Amino acid sequence: MAGLAVIYGRYLHSISKRTQDSLAEATQLAEERISNMRTVCAFGKELTEVARYTEKANYILHLAKQEAVLLAGFFGVCHGCRE
Repeated sequence: MAGLAVIYGRYLHSISKRTQDSLAEATQLAEERISNMRTVCAFGKELTEVARYTEKANYILHLAKQEAVLLAGFFGVCHGCRE
């Protein structure tokens, strides 16, 4: 049982790390585009940039949901083991 918990915990940690890395990428993208707003507007790419950020935000949401479900499952199983 402990071995499964370690493997599950590592998988959960990897998803958490991917979520944090994706959030950092999205934040960096937003900062770059906001600082270059004149250039974005000059080329009429506002909607393209919104779509790119929306795609990253949706991916982050997907990872966060997956992490939440895995955490709930992990703690639900652990709580069940104590009883």
